[in-house]
Amino acid sequence: MRPQDVLGHRYELAKLLGSGGFGQVWQAFDTRVKRQVAVKIGHPQSAEEARRFAMEAQLAGNLTHPNIAALYDYGETLHEGRALVYLVMELVSGETLAEVLSRGVPPLASSLSWAKDICAALGAAHVKGVVHRDIKPANVIIMDRGRGTAKVLDFGIAKHQADTGITADGQVIGSWLYMAPERWDSAAAVDGRADLYALGCVLMEMLTGQLPFTGRGAHELFAQHAAGAPPRPSSLRPGLPETADRLVMDLLAKDPVQRPASAQRVADRLADILGHARYPTFGRTTPAHDNPSPPLGHTPTLQQTEGDPVHEPDPVRVALERRLDRVLAHYANSDEAEFARMLDLLIHDLDEALGADDPLSVEAGYQRAMHSWQSAHDQGGLENMLPRLIRVLGLQHRRTIDVRAVLTGNTAARGHIDGRRYLPELREIIAQATRVLGARDPITLTARLDLAEALDREYDAYGRPLPRHGPRDDAQAARRRVLLEPLLPDLEQGLGDDSRVVEVRLRLALDTYQLGDYRAALPLYEQLLPTSPAALARSDVRLRIQHAHCVAEAGEPERALLLLETLLTTVRNRPGNEHQRQAATALALRTALKKQIRQNRRAGNRTWFHL
Repeated sequence: MRPQDVLGHRYELAKLLGSGGFGQVWQAFDTRVKRQVAVKIGHPQSAEEARRFAMEAQLAGNLTHPNIAALYDYGETLHEGRALVYLVMELVSGETLAEVLSRGVPPLASSLSWAKDICAALGAAHVKGVVHRDIKPANVIIMDRGRGTAKVLDFGIAKHQADTGITADGQVIGSWLYMAPERWDSAAAVDGRADLYALGCVLMEMLTGQLPFTGRGAHELFAQHAAGAPPRPSSLRPGLPETADRLVMDLLAKDPVQRPASAQRVADRLADILGHARYPTFGRTTPAHDNPSPPLGHTPTLQQTEGDPVHEPDPVRVALERRLDRVLAHYANSDEAEFARMLDLLIHDLDEALGADDPLSVEAGYQRAMHSWQSAHDQGGLENMLPRLIRVLGLQHRRTIDVRAVLTGNTAARGHIDGRRYLPELREIIAQATRVLGARDPITLTARLDLAEALDREYDAYGRPLPRHGPRDDAQAARRRVLLEPLLPDLEQGLGDDSRVVEVRLRLALDTYQLGDYRAALPLYEQLLPTSPAALARSDVRLRIQHAHCVAEAGEPERALLLLETLLTTVRNRPGNEHQRQAATALALRTALKKQIRQNRRAGNRTWFHL
């Protein structure tokens, strides 16, 4: 879809607001009623799925409440030969709760007030037998730039409470991180208490900056939601009222019968806690973590602040810390086998002296597992390390986020199975990395690059990844360009001239050139090709030919001709059929270029050129 496209002869698209598993959300103008709206566009994969969306729209369209974003319309149409459905909703101004949380943990009373607003919305839906099924921060808007009341979005995927929320082919609809245990069971009856469980997850996140469970993949998350014990909020944020602890733990009960009976009951308890809270309702957010993980290196042995008693450092720990520093510094000057051997010896000694769950032992284990991944693409070590990282360093630590991002991103983008099932988890990791580490941190950027590569994959009818080799058609080139073009500026700022940035530039240059957008391709080629004559002579001949073509199309035919002449002097005498074909291509382009230049000069136009 593009700006100014019109759906249903009525809704003119203006600006893309976001995208997700369902499809895209656009800001649009209702040309009949003359108002701004939000249009959510999806592409159903079957007639049954389209019918299900229509039934869901009927349910959501009958909900009217100040804390619910209204659903105005539903439609089905064809766009460029492809069936799509769209939901027209109230355009709500404000920030998503996810955006608010990205800045840190809100004040206590703000979190309680927003949870109370969510309860009001859920109560109105549950009275009519409608279960939201996807309560999460991204589906809650905080009005007045994150300082006002909360409004719940996306009742457009709600279900009647008699429905399990699992499709005929076994696909679970919703966000795994917030999904109640009964939602995973196709035979279980689901009612509004599933939404209350999700609210418990959201309330935990608002109060502490952490989710109750963050397993790696659907199976691990299901096991945690089904049997794992969530931490008490006050253990993550000391000083929280004991009543807030009790409410969150009640909402997260495994058995729906043990949860509060209704959203109104939860709202009443929130009001009671709010009445006793001695905090301002709104104000500056506080950091989600008082002790953020260090950007590099390992946890120091001695962290002393003013007023603390002076402790003598443990000489054994100090010696092992210095040894780890030497091993890591030695990496740049040793071969891979020697580095791995030194790390293995150190890990053995660390486990003996400090124990396997000491932060220093965990750091050494992380370095060894990451080395195995980077040198041999062996992710077994990372999979073994992940539980220890979560247990010792926590879910919000840089090392834990890094390992989760590598494992999930690699599976989604390059695994030998259907990577589409890992996309929701990868998006959640990117959101967490952005919140904790920053949008341009290398870990965040690498995960975003993996997501783009995962979205670019194609599969056969059995869900097997198709090979990526061979030429790409225009549709494939356009898709990859859409994925990579917005990402490149952040990669350049965060990673500099890293090889991954160069690879993205190359892919974008080739795709943009294939699509005939030569002026946009030109700066990419000029960044890719060196300026030194010696280095240029060793560069890929195909890129040099395409670069010259782009220069000509950009209105500099004389410079393009000079580039081709220089190229031909280095290619003509090279042996091999490939070089001869490249020389023939360059000669043909040079001939066409000379002819066009002559025609331009006769016409008095010395700059225009088009092949």
